[in-house]
Amino acid sequence: MTRTLLFEVGTEELPPSELPAVLDALSENATHELGEARLPFETVRVYSTPRRLAVQVAGLADRQTARRITVTGPPKKAAFDAAGRPTRAADGFARSQGVTVDQLVTITTERGEYLAVDRVDPGEEARAVLPELLARLVWALPFQKQMRWGSGGVRFSRPIRWVVALLDGEVLPLTLAGVRAGRATFGHRFLANATIELASADDYVARLEAVRVIPDVGRRRELVARVVDAAVAESGHRAVVDADTLEVVAHLVEWPEAIVGTFAKTYLDLPRQVIETPIRRHQKCFVVESANGELAPFFVAVSNMPGADPTEIRRGNERVIRARLADADFYFRDDLDLTPDDRARRLGGIVFQERLGTLAEKTDRVVALVELLTGAWPDAQRRLVRRAAALAKSDLASGMVREFPELEGVIGEEYALRAGEPPVVARAIREHYLPRAADGPLPESLEGAVLSIADKIDTIVGCLGVGLIPTGSQDPYGLRRQAQGVVQIALAFGRSLPLSLGVTVDRALESLRPKLTEPFEVTRERVLEFFRGRLAAILVGRGRRPDVVEAVLASGYDRPLDTLERVDAVSALMAREDWEPLVVTFKRTINILPPGFAGPVDPGRFVHEAERHLHEAVVRESGPVRAALEAGRYADALGRIATLRPVVDAFFDAVLVMDKDPRVRDSRLALLKALAELLLPVADLRKILATAPPERRD
Repeated sequence: MTRTLLFEVGTEELPPSELPAVLDALSENATHELGEARLPFETVRVYSTPRRLAVQVAGLADRQTARRITVTGPPKKAAFDAAGRPTRAADGFARSQGVTVDQLVTITTERGEYLAVDRVDPGEEARAVLPELLARLVWALPFQKQMRWGSGGVRFSRPIRWVVALLDGEVLPLTLAGVRAGRATFGHRFLANATIELASADDYVARLEAVRVIPDVGRRRELVARVVDAAVAESGHRAVVDADTLEVVAHLVEWPEAIVGTFAKTYLDLPRQVIETPIRRHQKCFVVESANGELAPFFVAVSNMPGADPTEIRRGNERVIRARLADADFYFRDDLDLTPDDRARRLGGIVFQERLGTLAEKTDRVVALVELLTGAWPDAQRRLVRRAAALAKSDLASGMVREFPELEGVIGEEYALRAGEPPVVARAIREHYLPRAADGPLPESLEGAVLSIADKIDTIVGCLGVGLIPTGSQDPYGLRRQAQGVVQIALAFGRSLPLSLGVTVDRALESLRPKLTEPFEVTRERVLEFFRGRLAAILVGRGRRPDVVEAVLASGYDRPLDTLERVDAVSALMAREDWEPLVVTFKRTINILPPGFAGPVDPGRFVHEAERHLHEAVVRESGPVRAALEAGRYADALGRIATLRPVVDAFFDAVLVMDKDPRVRDSRLALLKALAELLLPVADLRKILATAPPERRD
């Protein structure tokens, strides 16, 4: 028999910006926890509103699946005496497991033979397992900021006010932060804030919608977009329902209603992003366009009070937006009195980071990195990127960015264009902040890409160099995101931007050497390992096997694009029908080599024809393989190496590598080392699993 589980945690208003990630984690964790608890189910659905989180599990088994377990006891040699009679160790183990000695079995382990008992664990009922499981789900939610309330020591994003835990119609015995679970939830905070008694877990969605609460975020998101569009459609305008604002608004309301407001037409003279920022980012409203795509002097607010008089809500939003646009207008016009060069000269008075100096110092370091990265470019193009680097942070000295930090880079581009800077310079100033999020858009111009990489590597090397290392979920300087951005840009621009992590990090470290808190080499290793982790995560995220990625990274990862191509070459090799014997042969080749072995092949010490044949094959293929490796044709190189398997197998069949004659042994090892040196620049195949690792459950 299957059941339906409902678990709801009611709180004070939750932070909308954190809810998308929290809901993903809730779904993933619930799926994982139920699997670990051996409780099969059909579907897991998560719900949320501004003041609740919920998970509903359909088709849940009413008890855990049975499992066979083996309990290991004493070593067999200690369990029986010389005459084969059970010792006290055997008797005691059997008694502790509720069986007789005759029912014990012998198992072979890495440590030898042991007595054991096989038994079946029938599992517990779901009602007994779920309370502890549900509590773990709550405390594992990844809220960035948490708080305490009352006299207890519980930490959560917001105070917990009610808990619902129903298995069909049965209330589960569960208490969270002093709140005992029941069957009572609540309707719309203002329109129907009465207690709703749920008879069954299946009633959840229908009962809430009857009291003006839409718990399904996806449905609420669609409804917000629909009512916002409809609010301005009759006037011939179009609401710009951008994804970011839509996501935030969907988490701010339980039952949406759109309200149209206005602002003075004179503000339309401001750059579009200057107008949009206070409307979208600060007031969480949607901007409106005319039929020709230009901004119109309207906005759409979304209220959580359907049916209420919208007049005061409209006036309140208009008042705030009017004030913010007036501020923007003042700072924009005031900033235009200075040129980007004027503002750049003020960067010496602005601290970038206490231990890393001012923005002027950072600018100098970024310029140096840009010169390194563009060393092979034409002089005219290099001058443009250097100019962009010199002005990249100039807008941080503007009043506009002090008032609207979200406009950094964007307003820098605008000011550069108005000052007569070349468009490529202005564009690079804006693009060097990209990507602003892990999955955000990348720079589109090569100049913007180079400047972005230089800026991010300087920040990463500087912060790690003075001990500002991300820990767990704490990454105040966004170093993981910035490292991921560097790798993504390098992969996206390919051979037009051949980034060497080692060379670039070394140059950044040289500029920062007086500020480092640890030795140069220690910091260098930490920085490169940091990039290694982000590169691995990106490649696995793109569908490459983790063990293949690890095998390739073990052979080097200085150039991200080169690393990706080697991963794909190894993956292609693994698709061959003879992959299994291939990998066995070449793993054996590498494994037999002693650490640090060095020595020449001595044909005069060959004893068997198989040695001569292998030597000739390796010499014959070395040139073409090395040429293919040098040209980045890794699939070709691996294909040629694969043709050597028959002679390698014949070699292992014919000779004992570790011969008692040290000169013969060393010659044979040198022969295998010559073969390994053709393969190891691509990947260390020893790290590839014999079979594919299990897929992650998402």
